[in-house]
Amino acid sequence: MGLSQGSCASPPVWTVVSTVIVRAYRHEGYGVEFRTAWSGLIIVIAAVLFVDDTDLFNTSLNPSWTEEQFAVFHNKAIHLWAHLLQATGGNLKQSKCYYYMMIYRFINGRAKLASPADLSYLPVAHIPQHEGPDLPIELKSCDEPTETLGVFQSPSGNDNGHLIRMQEKAYDWLARVNSSNLVPSEVWHSLFTQAIPSVRYGMVVMLNGPRELEDTMMLWYFYSLPKLGVNRNITADWRWLPRRFQGLGLPNFGIEKLSEMIQYVLRHWGSKEG
Repeated sequence: MGLSQGSCASPPVWTVVSTVIVRAYRHEGYGVEFRTAWSGLIIVIAAVLFVDDTDLFNTSLNPSWTEEQFAVFHNKAIHLWAHLLQATGGNLKQSKCYYYMMIYRFINGRAKLASPADLSYLPVAHIPQHEGPDLPIELKSCDEPTETLGVFQSPSGNDNGHLIRMQEKAYDWLARVNSSNLVPSEVWHSLFTQAIPSVRYGMVVMLNGPRELEDTMMLWYFYSLPKLGVNRNITADWRWLPRRFQGLGLPNFGIEKLSEMIQYVLRHWGSKEG
């Protein structure tokens, strides 16, 4: 937007610019309305933005629309957003753009999200460029998790991508610890100040069950025990048990996730966001 990276003016200037863009986008009828499950509050969302990460939401405005009509409407929304960005000095990059189409097929009375192959007859979404022709962007499967702000999620609720990322962070830390000369006390310090905060990031939004989280991360603990100065034969119960009861006090990720979800609900309960 014409401001250097790291400039203190960038956040407020982008707030002003993006507010105008979102209002213009919403003025043309694009966006969605959600009704919250508990309070019944209706929330209108045109887009979710964080710096240069943007998610656009659109739904059919007319129940009688065909899938082809909705695809055309969706493409017009993308074009409008791209042109609004271009008018303010920005642009959409093809390699960073993709979209999902949540269209259901009913098989034996049960709803199932259509795959990209099922939707191959629909027009492909394109993004306009400052110079040259419009560029096509990828239609992803609703089961394919993608990363946004460090969290992997998908429209279907498949969070295995984020669980894999958690494992990658955990075992990357373990590999670095195994190749170091740290003594057990230093490894314990690193575990609680570096590894666990990094691994648990984004866990509150995951849909994986507590048992899956516990079983997956318990194996990481098992391989970490020697560097912590602990015999691997110690049972799982003693690993979870708090230190005041003579346990190791290692976090149980299933319980940690539940506590984060409860804290999230309490934080927003009774507020407009809730």
